[in-house]
Amino acid sequence: MQLMVAVKLTDSPVHLIGTSMGGGIAGVYASRYTDNVALLTLIGPTGKAGYAPDHRVGRPPPLTKSWD
Repeated sequence: MQLMVAVKLTDSPVHLIGTSMGGGIAGVYASRYTDNVALLTLIGPTGKAGYAPDHRVGRPPPLTKSWD
């Protein structure tokens, strides 16, 4: 938020784009400052596990059916 204030981007909501680790950061920013983000684009987002619900972190659950 300090960067947004410093470059005077707080007058209207912005289109925020994040890739890789920046996608994780952009997602956290958008969730905290919802009034400042008009549109959020995430491209291959990654980030710290604590920022996402538990069921979306890590590997997907194993398949329960074999297609062999």
